[in-house]
Amino acid sequence: MVGAALGVRLGIRLGISPVLPALLGALVGPIFLTWAMLFALEAVSQSFLVLTGGKASGGLERRKDYSLAKSLEARGLFAEAVAAFQTAQMENPGDPEPLLQAGRILRDSLGKPEEAAREFRRAREMEGIMPDREIAITRELIELLQRRPETASRAISELARLAERYPDREVGRWAATEKAELRERLLGGEADWEESTDEQPRTDEQPRTDERPRTDERPRTDGSPGTDE
Repeated sequence: MVGAALGVRLGIRLGISPVLPALLGALVGPIFLTWAMLFALEAVSQSFLVLTGGKASGGLERRKDYSLAKSLEARGLFAEAVAAFQTAQMENPGDPEPLLQAGRILRDSLGKPEEAAREFRRAREMEGIMPDREIAITRELIELLQRRPETASRAISELARLAERYPDREVGRWAATEKAELRERLLGGEADWEESTDEQPRTDEQPRTDERPRTDERPRTDGSPGTDE
């Protein structure tokens, strides 16, 4: 209707029959208005994302597709997939997902737990990360550190951190309990190890060479019947 009215007005001003401009306006008007509305909505959404630091409504981080990195992982090109996720993180510095995915590949497919732990920490320390996401990443990091005795003490530190940050939440209480149990297991393991090493036979308790029969104890030749008898 707006397009038709504008067409009639244009025809009157040009001194021609308003029928044709009205028909053209009725056809073109809705298309133009639709395009203008879409353009305005896109501009508003971009402004909103800039103001919220790249987060969508409800406080959830924007999630990307990362199809290239995932396709490399699916084809068994794990090192290339890690590199692709790390590149994606540089292109999307506000999203912890690529670092988390890179850490999982390093942990599960490449057998590099130290590098995996580094990626998990980088993802967790990202500015503006939501608490629930931080907790989930920290739990993955704790599970990774608990797998090896040489890093179990670092798992205790992570559990303590989780318990201190969320003392009133169930995850905080779990972390406090798990920390105490893990510390007890570590102490018990050290004691068992010391006891087992003390019980191992010492190498210096092997029979000494001087306890073997002496060669001079063999029957002497002068014990045989003498020639003077």
